[in-house]
Amino acid sequence: MYQTPLKYKFLKPEKIVGQRCWMNKKEVSKAYHADLDSFVVTPGMVTAQTTENQSRSTFVISKPQIGYKTATAIFYLYGENPEKTAYNLSGLINEAKECTIQLERSNLFYRAILTSSSTSSTSFRYYTQVTLTFNVMESLPLTTHEISSNAIIYNPGTAESECILEITPKNQLPQYTIMGITIKNLTVNTTVTIDGINKTVMAGTDNKWADTDLVDFPALQPGKNEITMSSNQPVVISYYPIIL
Repeated sequence: MYQTPLKYKFLKPEKIVGQRCWMNKKEVSKAYHADLDSFVVTPGMVTAQTTENQSRSTFVISKPQIGYKTATAIFYLYGENPEKTAYNLSGLINEAKECTIQLERSNLFYRAILTSSSTSSTSFRYYTQVTLTFNVMESLPLTTHEISSNAIIYNPGTAESECILEITPKNQLPQYTIMGITIKNLTVNTTVTIDGINKTVMAGTDNKWADTDLVDFPALQPGKNEITMSSNQPVVISYYPIIL
């Protein structure tokens, strides 16, 4: 008779240890039996080039640059035998490589890139401690505005926030300009998406980059932003307000 290598396959963790956590909208405790014990975010490093202004005994400082934050997440991962532990660990790490993290006790989002992982044994039967380290961008939840004429948008974040523009023309347009970006050859009811987060320009499923004069992708500054367009057309603007 065939014997499965995954012994004790009917055992399940008794309860969640710590707080619930989602990666790419998957609840980690359910998908990989990994319970989040702690999640610590470290502020990004500030760098600036300075030169001495000897005539005034002061410094000339270029615009400071603030780097990404780092986050360390510690999980207790359940596995009733080594094979099941390895299976759950593989799934967790694969999900964490590039993900959006959301925590039960916070309304913040973390767009994260995994930079390192390690494991260690624990005094709890069937549990392994897993430590994951990420580079993260911390933000408020996705914010969306629908406009159809010049408008003012207030970004509650504390840093420049990349945004997505979705333009759906009401009529045929030889060209159209919004936020300083000009797009040519727009078709009625065909949405042109200028995605400042994923760095793409699409009209439906077609690459539309060649029909633009795009130099920099659209972004919203902290606070007040004046959005101007060359003609009144329905536009959806979406962004994650970035928190430094």
